[in-house]
Amino acid sequence: MTDFGLKLEPAERIVIANKKLGEEPTHTTLKITNSGKDRCAFKVKCTSNELFRIRPPLGILRNGDSTSVATHVKHTYIYYYQLIEVTSILF
Repeated sequence: MTDFGLKLEPAERIVIANKKLGEEPTHTTLKITNSGKDRCAFKVKCTSNELFRIRPPLGILRNGDSTSVATHVKHTYIYYYQLIEVTSILF
């Protein structure tokens, strides 16, 4: 088995901190570097797509290439509705 070919920064965990967490959007970045000899694909998954936006969520890196993955914590929920007025009932 070969060694893991991707280097992550931060290596241990992504810390999402903001004094107004929950009141305004919070952003953080994960840097992914391909330190292997071959091309490597990556996919970033999260626990809730309703709370987090990951861009880009997947990609392919050539040897030595790196990319930054932005993580955004959403702070608002939008509910869409439309009031429908019933003027007559057809049966």
